[in-house]
Amino acid sequence: MIHNHGPSNPIALVGHRQRSRKNHEALVAKLSDAGNPARVLKLFIKREHGVIMKSKDIYNLLWRRGLAERRVMNQAERAINSLKTTDSRSSMTSKRIPAASNQ
Repeated sequence: MIHNHGPSNPIALVGHRQRSRKNHEALVAKLSDAGNPARVLKLFIKREHGVIMKSKDIYNLLWRRGLAERRVMNQAERAINSLKTTDSRSSMTSKRIPAASNQ
């Protein structure tokens, strides 16, 4: 069978990048924690691990990771605020106001 073009570059195929991305999310997270920008991560991952990723893929992974961390933080903040509210309510009801003396 004759095809009308040569083989596509693997980076152009989203399916290849998605499989690659799923396997290397932890690596991207670890390297980004060291303060490396996405373009450096892309070059390092390609050179050292042969992973096909675009800078945009890395930015998206980092954004999703940040979003997940913010969700966890918001849940923790809500729990802390709930405890503070409960604590302040219980301290308000436990304090007794002394009766005024008639002198």
